[in-house]
Amino acid sequence: MSKTAGAELVQTNLNSLLSGEQGMNQKLLEVLTPSEMQVAEFIRSGMSSQEIANNLNVARKTVENHRNSLRNKLGIKNRGVNLRNYLLSLEQ
Repeated sequence: MSKTAGAELVQTNLNSLLSGEQGMNQKLLEVLTPSEMQVAEFIRSGMSSQEIANNLNVARKTVENHRNSLRNKLGIKNRGVNLRNYLLSLEQ
């Protein structure tokens, strides 16, 4: 996925989330930083940490830090829980 396509995907999904069209918890939107929201959207689309890092022009470690922060804020303590599946389940 190109950087432009990735950025468009994030923007479209964020606009949709913020307008309330999807079921992601409004409280969650209030606690996530803009960077965490971007990373969450890329994760939901199935991108790897390296692909996300390339799209955002940041280090892979930065993306991994955002993933850890997302897990903490979402209360996911079990490392066996798939973050993408968990984020997708928030829509339902």
